[in-house]
Amino acid sequence: MKKAQLIFFACLTLGVFGQLFGQQVGPPRIPPRKFDHRGEIQSRFDAVTNKTQVVLSPYRVETVDTAEVMETRQYFSIMCGFVYEGKKTSGYPETIELHIISDGTRGFRLTKDENRVLSIDIDKELIRLGTMKLVRSHHYAYGSSTATAGRSGYMEELSIILTYEGLLKIAEGKNVTLLLNGERIHLKKEHLEALRNLASRIKVSNEFV
Repeated sequence: MKKAQLIFFACLTLGVFGQLFGQQVGPPRIPPRKFDHRGEIQSRFDAVTNKTQVVLSPYRVETVDTAEVMETRQYFSIMCGFVYEGKKTSGYPETIELHIISDGTRGFRLTKDENRVLSIDIDKELIRLGTMKLVRSHHYAYGSSTATAGRSGYMEELSIILTYEGLLKIAEGKNVTLLLNGERIHLKKEHLEALRNLASRIKVSNEFV
């Protein structure tokens, strides 16, 4: 997953700030605390660009579908992060991105724009975010895919820009499901905790609030 993180850092650096979930107003609502999840959040400062990137590394979302056998099941991971100027920030991030990584044996399924439209069900409120960008796609040879060991596999990574308010709305949800190309990717408590942890690291003043 290290390659995915490097590509993610590059995308964040080049990203353009989006306008999802309305305007960015108000202070952070998620203060730093001890968060209960198994995800890994990394922070890296680039002296050349004078930017800091904070990223939740690819976090597998376990899906259970009794109609599918394990060898043909589609696997998903989420990745999320933001970038800001300098080593410390006193304002909102320049860019916040949410990535979805699909890995399975069904071939490339997300090449068409209409197959990359992302909606999110947050506590029974359905929000259409729009068309995700195809960051990369790759065909694994037999046995080289971590998700489909012993099988030929296909990986596709998508991204979409969020506002700070958008990230908070997702992170603070209790029942959150990503809807993409007929797939329902249900985020468990641990994934939401990881997103809360990430959001808690965003500053809007000279000190964490």
